[in-house]
Amino acid sequence: MQDERRHVAWEERSFVKEAEKAPSPRDWEDSDERLHAIIEPICQNEARIRYQRIEHAYQAWRRRPAAYDPQPMPHAASSRS
Repeated sequence: MQDERRHVAWEERSFVKEAEKAPSPRDWEDSDERLHAIIEPICQNEARIRYQRIEHAYQAWRRRPAAYDPQPMPHAASSRS
């Protein structure tokens, strides 16, 4: 039990006081700017990779042999008796 009390006291000294401070609007703006600088390039890179995959698949589709083009289905002769 004594270990728990020491641990809680340590948490209160180390974290709780800092956590109780409310971030100001400027703090949120700073955080947003920092995150944007990290996240934006990641999103751009992911979008570029997705586009490259789609473009690659499209170009492969365009280069396919004509034999793979769908052939029209012959109409079945209707036989009425």
